[in-house]
Amino acid sequence: MEEVKMPIRLVRFFTSALIAIAAMLAPAVAGAQQFKANVTGTVTDAQGGIIPGATVTMTNTDTNVAVESVSDDKGVFSVKDLVPGPYKLAAALQGFKTFVRDGIILHTAETATIAVKMEVGRLEETVTVSAGLSEVETNQSVLSQTMDNKRVSELPLNGRQVYMLLQLTSGTLFTQQTFGATGFSGTRAWDVNGSVSIHGSRTGNNEFLVDGAPGSGTGGGSGGWNYAPPVDAIEEFKVDTASTDAQYGRTSGGVVNLTLRSGTNDLRGSVTGLFRGTALDSNQIQNILNNISNKGHKYFDGEAMVSGPIRRGRTFFMGGYQGFYEEIPFPSTVTVPTDLQRAGDFSQTFNASGQLIQVFDPLTTTCNAAGVCTRAAFVNNQIPTTRINPVASALLAQMPKASAPGTITGTNNFISSPNLGHYRYNSYLTRIDQVFSEKHRLSFSNSGNWGSERRAENSLPPPALRSDNWPTHRNHYLATADDSLILGPRTILNTRVSYDAFYEPHDKEFGPLGSLTLPFNTPYQLTSSPWYSGISMAGYSTMFAQGFRESDQRAYSVMSTMSRTMGGHLLKVGGEFRLYRQYRLDQGNLNGTFGFDGRFSRRNPLTGDSTSGNAFADFLLGYPSANGNTGSNVSIGAQSDQRYPNYIAFVQDDWKLSPRATLNIGLRYDYQAPVTEAQDRQTVGYDPSTPNPLQLPAGTINPATGQPIGTLRGGLLYAGVNGNRRTPYKGDWNNFQPRVSFTYKVTESISARANYGRSYLGLSACCGGVQQDGYSQTTSLITAGPDIGVPFTTLDSPYPGGQFLQPVGNALGLATTNGQGMSFRNPDFKIPYTDQWMTGVNLELPGNIGLDVAYVGNRISGLPVTRNINLIPIGEQMKGIARLGGNPTYLSTQLTNPFAGLLPGTTLNTATVARSQLLRPNPLFQGINQDFNNIGYATYNALEMALNKRLTKGLAANVTYTFSRRRQATDLLNSWDAKTFEDIDPNDRPHRMTITALYALPFGPGRRFGSNTSGAVARLIEGWQYNVIGEITSGTPIGMASNAIPLQNTFSIGSNQSLNQWFDNSTKTHPRADGTYAWDVIGTNDFRVSRLRFPDVRQDSKPLWSMSFFKNTGIGGDRVLQFRAEVFNVFNTRLYNTAISTDPNNPNFGVVSNSQINFARTGQLGLRMTF
Repeated sequence: MEEVKMPIRLVRFFTSALIAIAAMLAPAVAGAQQFKANVTGTVTDAQGGIIPGATVTMTNTDTNVAVESVSDDKGVFSVKDLVPGPYKLAAALQGFKTFVRDGIILHTAETATIAVKMEVGRLEETVTVSAGLSEVETNQSVLSQTMDNKRVSELPLNGRQVYMLLQLTSGTLFTQQTFGATGFSGTRAWDVNGSVSIHGSRTGNNEFLVDGAPGSGTGGGSGGWNYAPPVDAIEEFKVDTASTDAQYGRTSGGVVNLTLRSGTNDLRGSVTGLFRGTALDSNQIQNILNNISNKGHKYFDGEAMVSGPIRRGRTFFMGGYQGFYEEIPFPSTVTVPTDLQRAGDFSQTFNASGQLIQVFDPLTTTCNAAGVCTRAAFVNNQIPTTRINPVASALLAQMPKASAPGTITGTNNFISSPNLGHYRYNSYLTRIDQVFSEKHRLSFSNSGNWGSERRAENSLPPPALRSDNWPTHRNHYLATADDSLILGPRTILNTRVSYDAFYEPHDKEFGPLGSLTLPFNTPYQLTSSPWYSGISMAGYSTMFAQGFRESDQRAYSVMSTMSRTMGGHLLKVGGEFRLYRQYRLDQGNLNGTFGFDGRFSRRNPLTGDSTSGNAFADFLLGYPSANGNTGSNVSIGAQSDQRYPNYIAFVQDDWKLSPRATLNIGLRYDYQAPVTEAQDRQTVGYDPSTPNPLQLPAGTINPATGQPIGTLRGGLLYAGVNGNRRTPYKGDWNNFQPRVSFTYKVTESISARANYGRSYLGLSACCGGVQQDGYSQTTSLITAGPDIGVPFTTLDSPYPGGQFLQPVGNALGLATTNGQGMSFRNPDFKIPYTDQWMTGVNLELPGNIGLDVAYVGNRISGLPVTRNINLIPIGEQMKGIARLGGNPTYLSTQLTNPFAGLLPGTTLNTATVARSQLLRPNPLFQGINQDFNNIGYATYNALEMALNKRLTKGLAANVTYTFSRRRQATDLLNSWDAKTFEDIDPNDRPHRMTITALYALPFGPGRRFGSNTSGAVARLIEGWQYNVIGEITSGTPIGMASNAIPLQNTFSIGSNQSLNQWFDNSTKTHPRADGTYAWDVIGTNDFRVSRLRFPDVRQDSKPLWSMSFFKNTGIGGDRVLQFRAEVFNVFNTRLYNTAISTDPNNPNFGVVSNSQINFARTGQLGLRMTF
C-alpha cells in the first residue's frame, strides 16, 4: 500500500495558502484561539457627524496599561488584544472636549461596541460618563455565558471546582450521572473531565482552553479536562455554546475558556480555608436501612492567591496555591463466603425460597446414551478438606470473613464501614505579565497539580480489595507564553506557545503474590506482575487487584494571530500547529482473572437450576469457568506511543455594516493527520484476498455446509510492513469549515441574531486510539475436555502444558489472529463534523435584566459505527429462530472441528465447534469488525432561554431553561442491517432549568434595614450575603435489554411509580391482573425489531439545591474577613439508583434498589480573607 507523503504536501499547502491570504490582507498573517477582548466603535459629534482622527485610548484601571487607536475617515476605531478586566475609554481631538467613559468591563473573547459622542470645546475640558448596560454591547452572534471571579468564588460551588459551573449554562449538561458514592464527587480537579455535553455534543468533544491555549490537562486532546485551576486565580469563566467564530474548532458543541487573573498595581490576595466533617453530613438511605452509622468524613480545602506589581506599570505577578485532602466514607454491605462455606460446609446455604442448595461432585459426572447427565452430591453437602484446591485455600486466607448475619441466602453479610476513599492533591499556578512598552506585552503562566486517589471498588479491605484506583496518581503541568505586539495603529500580532502534560499511573499498593508461595502455573509469577489473580464468583463480591497501567499525554501548541482594522472590518487570519501525543501502557492480567459460576457443582452439567450449584463451591474445588462473571483468562497488555499532528488555518472578518448591523464571516481549515504509532505497533487494514499461511488439506469438508473449505484467505495488515502505509486510514484533506453570523440591533433594547457554522470533531477525542492485534494477547481458559461436565483444568494448573499465547507483534503477518476475532479501521474513514445553527433575540428589560431566547440546532454527521463483515448468512440465521419455524439449537449444535489442534490457545482449537462458526464466510476467524464506518449521526434541537439579572441593589441572578430533543443513530439494530436506527439519545433530558443568585442582604448602615445603626450592632448585622444554585431537570432514558420487545407505546404508571415498579414492567410470566402485559422477549437467535429507549422510561431525577450564607467583616484597611456556611443538597434529596435490570426474563425487571446515587446533604464551613 502506498505511503502518504503528508509533511511535504502539508508544508506546501499551508505556505501557499498563508502567502495568498497575506497578499490580500496586507500585513495580516496567522491566528488562533483568542481569549483577549476587542473594542470597536464610531466617534461622532453631538449631531451624529463623523469625527476622523480622534485618539481613542483604552486604559486598564487595575494596571494603568494603555492601548491607543485612531478613528479613521469613517470615524471607526478599534482597540484590539485587551486582557479581560476593568477599563476606562478616553477619546481626544483638538477642538473637542475629552470624552471619558469609565466602568467598562471587558469579558473573555469579546468584541464590544462603544459609542463615543464628543462635544465641541477645549481639549482640557472633560466629559465623563459611566458605561450603561446597553451602551457596551457585543458584536458577535453567539450564545455564551460569562461568570466573573465574584460568581466563581462565591456561588456554593462544591469543592470549588470551577468546571462544575458548566451545569449552569443553557444547553449544557453533565453526562456523568452519579455525583455520589461511586467515586465522582465533582470536587477534585480531575473530576468528570470530558463528561459534559454542550448543545448535543458528543461527550469529550468540546474545546477547553486556558487563556486561549489548549491546556486543561488532557494532553492527548481528549476534549475535556483533568485539571481545574484554583478558583481565586480565575478572572473569568466563559462558555460559548453556539460559537461560529472561525478561530474555534475541534468541537461538536461548545468552547470553554478560562481567563486567569493578572497582577495589578496594587497588592491583592486572598486566603481561604474550607472544612467538612461527619457532624455536618446527613446519612445515605442505604446506610440507614442497614443500620450503618455515618462516620469518617474528613475534608479540608485550603487556597491562597496573591498578585501585585514587581515594577509598577511594567511588571506584574500572580501566584496561587490549593491544597486539598478528603476522606469520603463509602459504607456498604457486600457478600463474602460464610464461615461454614469457608470450611466447605454448604448445609446452611439456601436460595431465596428457603430451599437448600446442594453441591455436587463434578468428577462423578455420567451421561447416558440419550445425553442425560447426572452427578453425585457431596455427602452432607460438605466438600472434604482433601478436595479443597491448594491455590483456593491460600487465596481464601486473604479473603475477609463475614461480619454480619446477612439474609437467608447469605448475601449482604459483610458490613464495610467506613470504607474510606482517600483523595488529595496539591496545585500551584503562577503568572507574570511584562509590559515592555505601549506596543509590546508578554505574559507567561505555568501550573502544576499532583493528585492521588485510593478507593476500593468492591468495598473490601486489602489485600482482597479490588480497585483500579488504589492508588491512581494524576499529575498535570501546563506552561503558556503569550506575546502581543502592536505593529501599527491598525495591526496587532499575537503569538502563543503552550505545553500541556498529564501523567496518570494506576498502581497497586497491596497483594504481593510472592507472600503466598502458590503452586500456580503462570510464567509471570513473582516477576513483572507480583499481584494476586482476580477472582470473580457469581453471587459474591469480586476480589483482588490486578495489573498495572499508565497513560502519559502531552499537547504541544504554537499559534499566532494577526488582526487588522480596515474601515468597518476587523480582519483576523490565523495558523496553528498542535501535536497531541498519547503514551499508554496496560500490563494486563498476567496472573490471570478467574470466574466461577457454579456450573461444576450443580446437579446437571448442561443446565442450571435454583437448588443446586454454588460459585464459591466451584472456587474451593478449584474449577474455574470460561463463562464466569468475567470469564477466565490470562492477558498480556500492549503499549503504544500515539501521535496526532494538527494543522490549522483560518480567516475571520467581523464587519460592522452599520451602527446597528454586524456580519461575521469566517473560514477555517483543519488537517488532522491520521494517527501514527512511534514504532509502527498498529494494524492498518484487512486483506480479504491473500492466502493465509494456514491451509487445511485439500478437499477438507466443512461439516456445516457439506462443501470443501478451499483456500483460506485473509488477515490483518501492519504498519510499515511490505510497503503498507503507517496509518490505519487515509488522510482527510477536505475539512473546510464555513462560518457566518449576523446581528441586528432592532431597537435600543432588542437585538436579533442568527448564525451557522461547521466544525470537525477532534480526531484524537472522537476517534482516537490504535488497533494492536498481535501486540497484546489474551489466552482464554479452556474448560471443555473430552468428558462432558468433567473439569479439564484446575485453578492450580489452569493451562496444562503452559499453552499461553504470546504477543508476536507483526511477525506472523496474516496469521496473527487466526482462530480469533479481529478489528480494523475503515480505510476510507472521514472525520465526523457538526453543523450548528442558531436564531434568537436578546431583550434588555427594565431592572437591568437581559433575556436571551434562541432556537438552536446541531447535527453531527459521519459518526463511526462498527460493522461485522464475517456474519453467517442471514438465511442460516433464520434456521435458528423458532418464530420462523427454525430450531433454536441449530446454530449452537457442536460439529466436528476441521481446525482442531491447529489453533493452540484459542477457542477454535477444540475437537468440536458450534455450527455458527463454520457458517461464517471465513471460518478461520471469529468476528471481523470493521470500525469507523461513517454512517452514524446525532441531532439536537432546542429552545433555550436565559434570564440574567445584573448586579443592582445587591442582587445578581441568572435563570436558564432548555427544552430540547436529542436523537442519535449510532448503532445497528441487527448486525445484518445496512443502516443505523434512530433512537433517543442516552443523554436526552427534555427539560432543564438552572437558577443561581447572589444577594447582599439589605442590613446595616446605608442599607434598607438598620441604616442608622453603628458600632457593634452595625458590625453584627451588615455584610451578610445569601447565594443559591438550583437545578431542575428531566431524567435520562433507561436503555432496555436487547431481548426486550415492547407491546405498547407508553410505560409510565404516573403516581403509582414506586421502587418496586418504576414503570409498567408486566411480562408474560408476571402479567397484570387481567392477564395482559407490556413486554415480551425475543427468542433465541431472533432479530430485534424495536428501539432501546423510550421517552417515559427514565432515570430518577428531582430538583437539587445548594445554598450558602456569608458574613463579610472589614478588619482594617481593605482587608475583609468572610465567614462561609454552605450546604450542598440542602433538602437532602435522594436520587435512587435506577441502574436496574431491563431484561424481562429477570425477576427484578423494572425494580429499583433502595440505594442513593447522589451525595446526601453535606455542610461546609469556611473562612476567607481578602486584601
